[in-house]
Amino acid sequence: MTTKADSLCKIVVLVACAITLAVSATLVSAQGISQQTVDFSSYYNVNGINTDGTAPSNGGFDGGGYAYSQTAIQNACVSAAPPTTAYACSGTYPALSFAESTTATVNFQFGPANAPDAVTGVGLGPITLPSGAFTELQLLGAGVQGAQVGTVVVNYTDGSNLTLTQSFGDWFSSACVGTGEQAALVPAYRLMPSGASDNRSFYVCLYNIALDPTKVVSTLVLPNNRNIIIMAASVVAVPGFSTSAGTPSATTVSPGSSITVPVTVTSEAGYGGTAGGTVNLGFSVTPTIQSYQSATAPVVTFNPASVLVQVGVPGTATLTFAPVAPKSAMAERHSGLSYAIWLPIPGLALVSVGLGSGNSRRKKLLGLTLLVFLLAAVMITPGCVSYTHLGNVGTPPGQYTISVTGTDSVTNTPQLGAGGSVTVTVQ
Repeated sequence: MTTKADSLCKIVVLVACAITLAVSATLVSAQGISQQTVDFSSYYNVNGINTDGTAPSNGGFDGGGYAYSQTAIQNACVSAAPPTTAYACSGTYPALSFAESTTATVNFQFGPANAPDAVTGVGLGPITLPSGAFTELQLLGAGVQGAQVGTVVVNYTDGSNLTLTQSFGDWFSSACVGTGEQAALVPAYRLMPSGASDNRSFYVCLYNIALDPTKVVSTLVLPNNRNIIIMAASVVAVPGFSTSAGTPSATTVSPGSSITVPVTVTSEAGYGGTAGGTVNLGFSVTPTIQSYQSATAPVVTFNPASVLVQVGVPGTATLTFAPVAPKSAMAERHSGLSYAIWLPIPGLALVSVGLGSGNSRRKKLLGLTLLVFLLAAVMITPGCVSYTHLGNVGTPPGQYTISVTGTDSVTNTPQLGAGGSVTVTVQ
């Protein structure tokens, strides 16, 4: 019969850990960056930018006759970077560049002023993207008539797609502080329907969307919302690496045994070059195990622990997953019982000394009392030991997901994307 004490000692808590995928990316390496601007010239359907003194046509940027000033945009670029962004701007309109680090710059091509020069997804089909494998899609634009929310879709040539719900801050009131956006430019004024200046600060927001570097992009679909306008876009390939996990040697494994999983680390966008880069491998296992006297997490190892990755030459390793076998609970109880048997001996010796040192009634009573307590300890101790030393049940049965991670050995730069993963069952 299982006692309440035994049940308490066998509690194993499994905590499920959520895997969060980032929806925005930051340049992870400035060296060797490659990029292409997205050609919007065949898709322009919004007159968003005018020269000073010229009345915006076709509703302007916001549909109400207001538009950005080309001069104000240029001045905002060459002036100090706004406090909401660390990205400095350079160039001469319509070709502007934004430095995301001391050595990495992303270029954007704006449309011609006083003409259709921006795009909204209303009535617009898919926009063709430059062909290639990229790590980021960067957009410049804003919302109007208040902050907006819309769905951006990037289609890949294999038929899959990335679908992202994105907030688009209002060009005046929101200051590009929503999730996944930041201020790129802060023009000091805009143009009113008359062509006169509206001398208040307005914003051009930057949206940085992470792409799957293992796939080739095809087209871009913008939100079907007139109040979301994009002015320019570029696709960027940032040097990095991705990890993938192959087919495990088995999908079920018993404690005390192990399975293996092939791991591949691939160069993306020129990572490593011909000399190669070294990637240190790591892992995470979900659900995780919080031990309470009786559980042990599975053991995961890599051979080798680090791999050399070159352009066109992936690094390979083998992951070993080994759930831990349970320990015998009987052996621990036996050890406790031996302890209980030896425990009274010093006490009995004490009693004999006490009884032999005199014939007083008080000494005899004291000796008998000690003897009673020690005999009680002999009976109680095995039960206490069985409560606190039930033995380790090893790795509990169930499904486990093993995710492969990697970091550059020199810069500690993490992998691109979520990495490879496999799911196995411990019997």
